[in-house]
Amino acid sequence: MEELRQRLGVLANKDGTPPICPAFKLITKMEEDDAEVAKLISESMMNPEVSIAEIHRELATHGIGISRESISRYKNRICLCSPHCSESLGSGQNG
Repeated sequence: MEELRQRLGVLANKDGTPPICPAFKLITKMEEDDAEVAKLISESMMNPEVSIAEIHRELATHGIGISRESISRYKNRICLCSPHCSESLGSGQNG
């Protein structure tokens, strides 16, 4: 499956830039406004004690749009980022 994921990532991203998941895009955008909140979002997504529904609800309540699927992929470390995007944000140790 890893090979399929990588191949589909290349197909979806023909301009040659490395694939970036929606969660990483959201978090890096949030870092511009508030680095602490961005790290808390990443940490909550990586925390096995916090459900995807809880994260999605809190973000949606504050007008932050991201799908549950994107949160799930980030949380389960199956997004297209390599190494996993949470590691570059300093919250990969929790998973």
